[in-house]
Amino acid sequence: MTEKRVADKARKGALSWFTIHEPAGAVAGFCAIQHREASCHVWLIGVTPSQRNKGFGRALLAFAEQHAVQYGFAALTISTYPKRTRMLAMLSRHGFHETVRGPKSTGNKIRLETLLARSR
Repeated sequence: MTEKRVADKARKGALSWFTIHEPAGAVAGFCAIQHREASCHVWLIGVTPSQRNKGFGRALLAFAEQHAVQYGFAALTISTYPKRTRMLAMLSRHGFHETVRGPKSTGNKIRLETLLARSR
C-alpha cells in the first residue's frame, strides 16, 4: 500500500477512518472503511506492534461491523494474504470466510467476508 494511494483515497473522501487508543491515550490501532455497492470493506487495519494481542484488533473489527450495520450493509469484507496467518485466524474467529483467492501474480490475495445482521 503506497502512501500516495492512501492519501488519494482520503482526499476523495472514499474512506472513513477510525482509531483506537490505549489507556494512556496513545493510538493503539486504526481502521479505514470503504463503502462499496454491495458491502462495507475494511480497506486498511492495523495495530501497533506493542499493543498486539490485547484485543485492539478485535475491537476495531467489532466497530467496523457495527458501522456496516448502521449504514445498512449486509456484509463486511476484507482482503489479506495467505502468509498473514495470525490475521486469517483472527478473521476466522470473527466469522469471516474466504470468498475469492487471487492469482499467484497478486500474492494469492484472499478476500474474506462476514454476513451481518441488518439493523432494524
